[in-house]
Amino acid sequence: MRELMTSAMAFVAEINRITAGCGSPGELASLWDPLREIVPFSAAWLGVLDGRGHRFLTAAALGHDAAARTYIESRGYHSKVESSRVLGDRQPIRLRVGGGPSAFPSPEGLCSPAGQHDGLGMPLIATDGRPVGLLILLTEATGRLSDPDCQVIGEVAPMITAAIDPMTSILGLAGLVVDAHASAVIGPGGTAQPLPGSPVHPLLVTGCQVIAIASDRLRTHGSPTSFLYPYLSDDTDDYLRITVIACPPVPSSPFVELVIASPSGDLHGLTRRELEVLGLVINGSTNRQIASTLFITQRTVAAHLEHIRFKLDAPTRTAAAVRSLDHGLYLPPHLAGSRD
Repeated sequence: MRELMTSAMAFVAEINRITAGCGSPGELASLWDPLREIVPFSAAWLGVLDGRGHRFLTAAALGHDAAARTYIESRGYHSKVESSRVLGDRQPIRLRVGGGPSAFPSPEGLCSPAGQHDGLGMPLIATDGRPVGLLILLTEATGRLSDPDCQVIGEVAPMITAAIDPMTSILGLAGLVVDAHASAVIGPGGTAQPLPGSPVHPLLVTGCQVIAIASDRLRTHGSPTSFLYPYLSDDTDDYLRITVIACPPVPSSPFVELVIASPSGDLHGLTRRELEVLGLVINGSTNRQIASTLFITQRTVAAHLEHIRFKLDAPTRTAAAVRSLDHGLYLPPHLAGSRD
């Protein structure tokens, strides 16, 4: 019993180290040795769901050749797993790879070349009920994995889930923005999904203009970056501050950016027109170009700039532009006059 406790503590320590390091593939592979001290197995596979939930991506594998990994990463295999409904469960499923009944789809490729005959599959489910991935352990002899082994895997599964869940580190980033109304992570093809625990916001959905602007700002200005977005709230013209943060570059993570909507904060008394002028200044427009864009005179532009410099305590238009970016006061010019 003391040896088992020591092995379990070593595994927990390794999980905590990997989770803190965002779970890169090299780190995840180090799980196999301490896990084998607790539960016997000869081959293993750990995968995370892609951003669309259509297939698994290999996070770490032991004893599987390229052909087996290709199959288990296929959409066909994910469909079999999904149709078996095991991803909605939180319990390990006994496998019979070499034949016999099994509630879990076991690819034939997994029993070659190592010749595994028995095993278990563990759906990895986040605390919010979101399917994250899958763990498969296989043995060379039937009956090697006992009911107590399954129980142990069920108990450590939440820790494994946290280690591979890309949301673990993203949730920490979201906490940097105070008073956020809503947050969404952006995956392949600009697909957006609410951050766990965040409400669905009409501006933070797939295909919305905010997502496109956020991605462009991140690409051109780096991370983090923010801008103002006109938003009609309670029949009053208002602005939301949209903050964009690049997600940690974890190879198995499908998420590329985090978009957060929060109150506009202190606008330093700037009017709608002054924000519009300031946005064009930040974009490099001259007074003449600003006047042409907003259908006002250059004299009016100069007056607005004087008011802007005063409100931002900036000696020049360049200083005003820099300070406005520091305070997140950038209103993209093509949003001027729009209200959602």
